[in-house]
Amino acid sequence: MMDIPALLAAFEQDDGTYKRDAIDAAIARRDDMIPQLIQLLETVTADPESYAKRRDYQGHIYAVMLLGQFQATAAHDAIVAIFSLPAPYPAQLFDELISELFPILLTRTCGGNLDHIRALATNPQIYVYCRGAAVDAMAQAVLAGWITREAALDWLATLLKAMASQERSEDNDSFCLSIGHALCDLCPVEVMDTVRWAFAQGLLLADFFISMEDFDDAIEQGVDSCLEALQEWAAVRDLTDIHFIMEDWMCFQPTPDQVEPMFTPIAASDPAPLVVPAARPDQTKKKKKFWDCLLYTSPSP
Repeated sequence: MMDIPALLAAFEQDDGTYKRDAIDAAIARRDDMIPQLIQLLETVTADPESYAKRRDYQGHIYAVMLLGQFQATAAHDAIVAIFSLPAPYPAQLFDELISELFPILLTRTCGGNLDHIRALATNPQIYVYCRGAAVDAMAQAVLAGWITREAALDWLATLLKAMASQERSEDNDSFCLSIGHALCDLCPVEVMDTVRWAFAQGLLLADFFISMEDFDDAIEQGVDSCLEALQEWAAVRDLTDIHFIMEDWMCFQPTPDQVEPMFTPIAASDPAPLVVPAARPDQTKKKKKFWDCLLYTSPSP
């Protein structure tokens, strides 16, 4: 079995392959790996500019994913700290993982303490998509039983009303949209007066991202149906099966010039079709749609 320094070295080096064996070995040594992975995150957080420029480094990606899989509450502060870095570092380090998986990472490591999640969402100095992920995490916390649906709705509605005093900007509009989606996910029947007020104030923009029709549909579906849909969203991001979550990321797929053709072209001028990996037997249409959309790539230099 690989020792811990060898595991960390494997995670840090981006050679275009998914480190399945190293992940299995790390899971087998969960308690020993947690402090090492936390230290790795702290090292990257202390010098984000250097790591953001490295196209050959993925240690921080494997670290947050494994710590989330471990449900390591000891890692919550370190995870919050690295995602609290000023822009553009979160995007350079984590790209679409912020929107897709950061909410799950927060709820799996918070241990029921939502203070850091609230602080992330309410801090205007935090990168806007990390703030939005914290709002999503509050909705996820309802599913985890960390907060009641009613309390979460009240907190989200209060947060939305507070945005009225903020200067209008693209980031603030985006954040209000995140709040709106989280409210809609929880079936906001108790706070619809706030929702209508937010549309009237222009805090929620009636465009193709969200509309009053979306809220009306949520109310019509009812609380149970809305929470069921939210649970489905969370299920395809469940870190219990970390291999299913990670192994199909584009950064682990061969580039077109590395893919073997399905057959020999008749003429050199005819392009050879690329082999498209078959869907896993246990993939639902919903899962396949999600992973088709997750396009994590290494950050540009």
